[in-house]
Amino acid sequence: IKPNGRLTLTAIGGFAWNSVEGEGCTVFTQAGGTVRGSLLPNHASVHVYKDVKDAKR
Repeated sequence: IKPNGRLTLTAIGGFAWNSVEGEGCTVFTQAGGTVRGSLLPNHASVHVYKDVKDAKR
């Protein structure tokens, strides 16, 4: 978990990042709670990052 609360993910095995982009994610906390979120790349918006449409996935 990064200082800003986001998760850093590392691909282990054989999935392609574009196969999980936008998928839902549930994190189970040590206190017994859950936190829901979505898997998104750091630069996901074409309207903000013009070169993202050509980014290698």
